[in-house]
Amino acid sequence: MQNGSHLIPAVQGLTITGDTQSGSTYDLIVGPGRAWSENGDTGAAGTFSRASLPFALVDRNQNCVHNGGLSFPYNAAAVSIAAYQVTAEACALHQFDVWGQLAATYDAHGVPDAVALENAHAAEVGNRMPTKPLSALATDHPAAGLDLAAFGSGITPRR
Repeated sequence: MQNGSHLIPAVQGLTITGDTQSGSTYDLIVGPGRAWSENGDTGAAGTFSRASLPFALVDRNQNCVHNGGLSFPYNAAAVSIAAYQVTAEACALHQFDVWGQLAATYDAHGVPDAVALENAHAAEVGNRMPTKPLSALATDHPAAGLDLAAFGSGITPRR
């Protein structure tokens, strides 16, 4: 469900995708994400918003989790092709990167306990550890004599 710019999965936490006899190797975790619009998101099919959600593939047979993201454009009537990417894992034995696109469908319906879901998500967001930009270190600790330029020295971004 969507609450402002927040996308909140009605089912969170570990989802068992099937039994071991079905051939499924991974279970699934989908987390809350965000939605936004950009200039140019209007076309022949109408005005779309963009969505992005984190997910994790949890290997049933090992202590491995593969982290990824799912992104798709959508509006009140339809969803476009979804793009996914897995680029990180907590697994020494089974490492991989994977990306691609897949068909998606949209079925508009009410979400049971929507207000409770919104309130639980708002509480979780409100209880997160506060963050500040790196530049705040020098302001918050002026006596430390921090050289903020040193934090990124020697690092050359790859493009």
